[in-house]
Amino acid sequence: MITEDGPAAVKSADRVLDLFELLADAGQGLTHTEIASALGIPKGSLTKLLKTLVVRGYLSFDELNRTHTLGPSVQVLSHRPAHIRQLIDTATPYLHTLTRAINESSALNRLSGNRTEVIASSTSNHRLVSHLRDGDLAPLYAVSGGKSILAHMPPEKISQYLASTTFEHVTPQTLSSADALNAELKTIRETGIAYSHEEYTPGIIGIGTYLELPPVYPLCSLNFAIPAVRMTDSLQKRAIKALKDAKANIETHIGSLELSA
Repeated sequence: MITEDGPAAVKSADRVLDLFELLADAGQGLTHTEIASALGIPKGSLTKLLKTLVVRGYLSFDELNRTHTLGPSVQVLSHRPAHIRQLIDTATPYLHTLTRAINESSALNRLSGNRTEVIASSTSNHRLVSHLRDGDLAPLYAVSGGKSILAHMPPEKISQYLASTTFEHVTPQTLSSADALNAELKTIRETGIAYSHEEYTPGIIGIGTYLELPPVYPLCSLNFAIPAVRMTDSLQKRAIKALKDAKANIETHIGSLELSA
């Protein structure tokens, strides 16, 4: 049996795709009336759809001519795979520099749905080591790279995430409430550094920082994964300095690439 939500959800998706295809083929802006007539969408439903897509940047609205065209977010999405590849190529040498700086494993992470995903890494040559593998996924609230990303999301996105997230006890140290996470996020925004104290992998301490990149890139972070038995105040200070240096270098490099594009 099909639920009420099923057909409605599919119908909404069809309308969005039909609208994108219509505007892409039109070669010019179309008015509300022209779109409603072409797609057979009731004007009331179309008004809500158009407003949502304009707010999200998927449509642009010309106040003078009262027309809609495809917005910048469509282009951002279409170019994102190439930008992710460019980011990985840019960041990889700096990840190797990070790992050499303190001989601990490091990673570049991106936001993937409601989780963080490793998209590039460099592994320490210690015998006791945390392996950060490309494609590894983890809850945002449990790892330093994820917390770094979450702390810098728009407030409304953070609220949505907290309202929809179930805090699973991955380890005995995993955060268990939105209040505890919110307190950490505030500190992360103030200091620029996030921590995970054995909250995802027993015996591993994560130290991370957010990458401030142009909007064509996904939300990203850098982090170290350090066995707790090797963590000292001195190593922590060196790790933070190395992360800040790598962050500055990657942001500058990516910024220069965007200016020259």
